[in-house]
Amino acid sequence: MVLRLAVFSSCAAAAVSGPGASARTREPAPIVRDAGARVAAMPAQADGELDRLAVKAESAVERYHGELVKLERARASYADIQGRLAEAARRVQEAQAAMAAFAAGAYKGDTGYSAWTVLAGGNDGPQAFMDRAALVEILARRRAGAMQDLQAARNVAELFRRQAEESLREQQAATERAAKAKKAAHRAVAERRAALQRIEAHKRGPGRRPGSARATPAAWRPGQGEAARAGAIGAARPAG
Repeated sequence: MVLRLAVFSSCAAAAVSGPGASARTREPAPIVRDAGARVAAMPAQADGELDRLAVKAESAVERYHGELVKLERARASYADIQGRLAEAARRVQEAQAAMAAFAAGAYKGDTGYSAWTVLAGGNDGPQAFMDRAALVEILARRRAGAMQDLQAARNVAELFRRQAEESLREQQAATERAAKAKKAAHRAVAERRAALQRIEAHKRGPGRRPGSARATPAAWRPGQGEAARAGAIGAARPAG
């Protein structure tokens, strides 16, 4: 009778305590649940990182193409202004030659006497004197017109010279911007390529099982993911 009571008590105790203890044993620990959640979120994080890097690379390439367009425009503008400057310089030379020829013809005729000598000399009467005075006035006006033409040609040439210098500076600045944009585009593309290769390598990692924190690469483990990924991206980014 005593033996049966002991067996019954043991069975009752096992019936009361057994299921609860086994349930507590099967319940996953919080750190395991957290690790599983992080592992489950890894594909979305990887896709988000690749999307961000893709947008960054595309923007850098577009900026580079835009700078190339600006550079071509600057080169075309500089070439056009150089042509105008050469034409303006030619007009200055023509105006200078016309001025010199006018001065030689105005102050010295075919007889070797100057126009002022002809005006002051002679006893042909008042009418002849007035005719000579009118001739001198015409010559003076022509001379003034030639001087104005020469000055205008010089002003135009100076304007085009300044525009050419400004256009040259813009071309040099556009060249530098295009070079910087090209480097930035290369860096962005290389950064995305490195991230893609790194993520693919993680996917092919040996022994990795979804929900297993031990099989998760160090760069994606709880508490280390963000810092490890930032370090990996920094290491993959090419210098310069």
